[in-house]
Amino acid sequence: MKKILMILLFGLTACSLFQGKEEVQFKNPIFYQRMESASISRPYDIAITPTTKRIFYNEKAELVYTEPCELLENSETRVLMKCCDENNCTYLRYTSAGETHWGACNVIEEESFQNPDFEFCNAQGFFIDKKLLPNRKCGPAKVWNYRACKWQD
Repeated sequence: MKKILMILLFGLTACSLFQGKEEVQFKNPIFYQRMESASISRPYDIAITPTTKRIFYNEKAELVYTEPCELLENSETRVLMKCCDENNCTYLRYTSAGETHWGACNVIEEESFQNPDFEFCNAQGFFIDKKLLPNRKCGPAKVWNYRACKWQD
């Protein structure tokens, strides 16, 4: 009887070791949408997932490259990722900045090369067509001060 109980207990323990990892989801679905660059000097669009960043030429819509990323922060208004290529790692912070005056959703990408302090302003705006969103709303947002190049409290 003890042998059967031990085998059963071992079998249950072994099964729990081989369960798949639970897939991480963004808390705000806006971050799954393709983001269109607002800059003429940076003519590319991006799409992120909790594990990747993909870069597209925005005129041809062709994939340029994909970077593996690690999700460090995940909230309703912000996503922080560490993305690495062969040479170095970059911290990227994407923050929902609300609706634009022409009706698109605004997402600000901040980039930091050393650590996630984002001390220097290296930010770019991206836009998402609200028609692509399930509820057609931008969701919760923070306020970005373009002149001061920082988030308002």
